[in-house]
Parts: sequence; C-alpha cells; structure tokens
Amino acid sequence: MIPVIGLAANSGAGKTTLIGKLIEELSKRGYKVAAIKHSRHKVDLDREGKDTALMSDAGAVAVSLASRGKVAMYMEVDEEWPPEDIVAKLFPAVDLVLVEGFGKAAIPRLAIVRKGVAEEMPDAKGLIGVVTDMEIQTDLPAFSFDQVTEITDLVETYIKRKGHKRDVKLFVNEKRVFIKPFIKDFFLKTISAMVDSLKGTRGAQRIQILIDKPGGEAEEE
Repeated sequence: MIPVIGLAANSGAGKTTLIGKLIEELSKRGYKVAAIKHSRHKVDLDREGKDTALMSDAGAVAVSLASRGKVAMYMEVDEEWPPEDIVAKLFPAVDLVLVEGFGKAAIPRLAIVRKGVAEEMPDAKGLIGVVTDMEIQTDLPAFSFDQVTEITDLVETYIKRKGHKRDVKLFVNEKRVFIKPFIKDFFLKTISAMVDSLKGTRGAQRIQILIDKPGGEAEEE
C-alpha cells in the first residue's frame, strides 16, 4: 500500500511551498515521493500548437509524451478520479504520495493554520498534525513552518506504519470494484506466489496485471 497524505488549508496558506520542502527533505532521507495537484477548474495541459495538443484536438482520448527520462500522460476521463485511484492506476512504486487539493477525499492530512490567511482549523477528517504560526488549542502534534525536519519525522513515521501493509485494488473498465476481504486475501496469496515463481520477480513490492478481454459486453446498470 502506498501511503497518501494531503494538506488541508485555504488558498494562499502555503500548501505548495510546504509540499516542496517535505519532498526535498524526504528525498534526502532516501524516499521516493510523488505528488498530486488538484484543480477545481478544467485545465488544458497541452500547449496550443504543440503536437500533443493537435492530437488531443483531433479526438484522441489519451496522448502520451515520452522523452529521455520522463513520460507524461494526457487522458480524458468520464468523472473525476479520487487520489487513491490515481495512485493505483497511474503511479509507479513510490514510498509516499503528497496531495494538494481533493478537499473531500478521505485521506490523512496535515492542516495549515496561518495568521491573516487561514486562521480557522480546516473542516477535514483524518488530520494527523497542524502547521501554524499562531497559538491554537489542539490535541494534534503542532509545528511551526520552519520545523520542516520535525514535520518530516511525523510523515516518515506514517510511511513506516502504513507503507508495508499489503493491499489489493481491482479496477474493471476503469472503475474501482470493492472486493471482500477473503477474495482480497486469495488474490494476495495466489497471485503473489505465482509471480514469485517467475524469474527475476523475487522481492517484488508492487504487481500490476492488465487483462484485455475483447468481445465482452458491458453490464447494464
């Protein structure tokens, strides 16, 4: 399971700046960190006139831009994906994903309370700590903005606690299908054992299997 932590605060409170500092500090400690930025507005990532934009405008539902060392994907989706689905479908094996936005998603979060910008505690579930420049009453671990090392310690503890739990997520036709614990356990044991028997797969931390099933008819809802 890849741990996911979000930041909860109003616009202008410094979420992006703090995420950048956490990524830098966690990277120094040897962790691979990914990030998701959510926008409430429709965003066009293709620059007008570029080849990827021309392909999208022509009707392609997905366009990939690949270069030496980097790959980017532009993809049309029918509905907004929550951060957990983005991680499960698209992200490589990383140690942590930091999320900016997705205020309604049920993920653990660091709250940001800042004088003159966001002086009220965010109305968010799953808060694990507060970063603030004010005196506030809270039972949560509280840090100042310059305590990046201490904030990273908290995040690292969360990674170590959650990052080594085994999990299975199933998607059918791009939609998440929730599976019962005994089926999940079957997948974990059976597929893991089969993959471990293959050459060069010992110690695999993440297994992804894509099955194209042509000729199947979509089930009517």
